[in-house]
Amino acid sequence: MKRIFNYILSTALILGAVSCGEDEILDQWIADNPPAEEVPVSGDPGDLNLSNLVVLGTSLASGIQDGALFNAGQSGSFPNLLGAHFQIDGLGGTAAFGQPDINSVNGYNMLYNDGTSGRTQLDLSLRAPVPTTGDPASLGAAWGGTTSTLNNFGIPLAYAGQFLTDDTSDPFTSSFNPFYRRFASVASTNGSTGSIALTDAISAGGSFFIYEAGINDILLYAAGGGTTAIGPITSSGAFEAYADIAIHALASAGTSLVTTPTYSVEGLVLNVPPILVFPFFQAVQWDAIAFDANDPVDVGTVAALNDGFEGLNGAIDFAVTRTVIDQDEADARYVSYATGSNPILVVDQSLTDLGSHFDFMYANEIITLEDRIALEPFRQSRPLAEGEIVPLSTATKLGVEADGDDENDVIVPYGVVIPLGFDYDEGAQETLGGDPYYIDFAEQVEIETARALYNVALAGAVADVNNGGGDIALVDIASIFLDAAGLSDGVQGITVQGLNLSPDFAPNGIFSTDGIHPCQRGHAIIANKIIATMNSNWNASIPEIEVAPVLGPYFIP
Repeated sequence: MKRIFNYILSTALILGAVSCGEDEILDQWIADNPPAEEVPVSGDPGDLNLSNLVVLGTSLASGIQDGALFNAGQSGSFPNLLGAHFQIDGLGGTAAFGQPDINSVNGYNMLYNDGTSGRTQLDLSLRAPVPTTGDPASLGAAWGGTTSTLNNFGIPLAYAGQFLTDDTSDPFTSSFNPFYRRFASVASTNGSTGSIALTDAISAGGSFFIYEAGINDILLYAAGGGTTAIGPITSSGAFEAYADIAIHALASAGTSLVTTPTYSVEGLVLNVPPILVFPFFQAVQWDAIAFDANDPVDVGTVAALNDGFEGLNGAIDFAVTRTVIDQDEADARYVSYATGSNPILVVDQSLTDLGSHFDFMYANEIITLEDRIALEPFRQSRPLAEGEIVPLSTATKLGVEADGDDENDVIVPYGVVIPLGFDYDEGAQETLGGDPYYIDFAEQVEIETARALYNVALAGAVADVNNGGGDIALVDIASIFLDAAGLSDGVQGITVQGLNLSPDFAPNGIFSTDGIHPCQRGHAIIANKIIATMNSNWNASIPEIEVAPVLGPYFIP
């Protein structure tokens, strides 16, 4: 099509350059420069039967992008891209790839969750994602189709265990997922028997399956700064059991659920990518408080901050003298600013609570009542350490004026003067302290350990099926994100089909503006990884999807 367009354009230019009496010149040019014929794209499925692709997955498979489920995101999901691609000549793919469409241009925004906001877009003037308005989707609106016609059983926010229980469609249970209720073949209410996502997917009669799970089992915990109150990590043992049941059942068309399995369905299992390299966990740095050495105002601010924190640092020294804390903890708690980058100030509830120490200082007239009140936010505070991770959600509060009045003579921004995790208006620490605002080293280890064990479990289930006579394979999508983050070759970004793409939600990025889910371009890259695995395992010759024409992040110029 592009070559034909270029031909038409060239012809138009020539028409404008010649006179009516020079038609013979034009005729000769056309004869000498015929448009290249389009070569039909075709492929060979090898040993595969692609007539009915069925995908059981989570937010990734569903097409969540920009924090929302919306039309274009669903259309650009890797399952839908594959479903359309498998219809090319020779592959024998299904004529219509069924998805539980949300039927909304802007969709339901899970980040704002206010019923009026749709997917986010990158506002280049603000250099930040902003929600769209108009045409919001109703989360409670049921899908109007029939589950038996579905191919994509991607369920946003689903944990691996939610594929295995009818409670997933029941709003009166802790396992409830409203996105599954939208298209469950039988929705459960208040304990009534409902359908199970796994059996719904098996009932679709797939000739080839893709299983994707595990991201959400650690994502909410990580996105909440390592806070179990926001979303606990699924234990590796539980995840192994859930994944084992699902993979064996999909490969055996359900026979493993009732008897000795006969593995009759080929398929793929996607491993769990390293979520901590996603832009949501990399866009805000631990030392995001910056002061310009060439700006007199910034230089003055640094001096004023250091003068103001002399009292806190002195109180910390006195706590060491009294053996309330040791010197190592004191070193972690001192606050000092300089021009350049500085660490964010946070509440850390694992630290010794210095409230009684501050009270002792006041009772013994070492400090005044005014000083004691001023020290209250710092009972368990410290600057972040290099390597600690700050979720993108922290940016909404970082630097915000704590007293809500930028015109006040006293400037007390969060993360700079008042530690994140202290409620300045209430004069007390937030219930979770600073935990939701950062991921410390122990929490990072916990997240990565769980991910590694999930991937061991997924690989083990694949091996077990194949040892039992099945024919399935593991897809290493984690390598895509490791490469993009620069952890494979030390260079950030990824080169795909000659395109240099960034590992974020910049206009040439592979992520959507929520910083967690890939944009359509990222989904095309995942789809090509899947295709490469299919080609190498089943003697197939499936051409890659062209990445260049696929949309990147949505942005407002």
